Amino acid sequence: MKRLKQQEGYTILEVLIAATIFAVILIPMLALLGNVLNKYSSSDLILALNIAQEEMERTLHNREFESAEKEINQNNIHWKIKKEIKEIEKLLQIRIEVSRVKDGKVLADLYTEKYLGIP
Repeated sequence: MKRLKQQEGYTILEVLIAATIFAVILIPMLALLGNVLNKYSSSDLILALNIAQEEMERTLHNREFESAEKEINQNNIHWKIKKEIKEIEKLLQIRIEVSRVKDGKVLADLYTEKYLGIP
């Protein structure tokens, strides 16, 4: 009888209760983290970057050096393209931002500078 009192440890019931509590807390936290991480998939980010690159190339090729905003629909997603043009002396600064219309979060942001040359 004396030997049983000296043994220490957890009973199977205590282990099961602790595991249940751990699971009840951990599973919703993992689901929430998964939703946060997957809000913007990598394909959405790549698509936004491609849209920004196309707009930058179009701006430089067609010499459309005026600020503008427009919305497009690509892959069943409504995108907002914001083009900002600033001229400082002979330097033209061009910034293209692409965001989703529904939440306004900027997913792609491109910036370049173009020297306008000596008159």
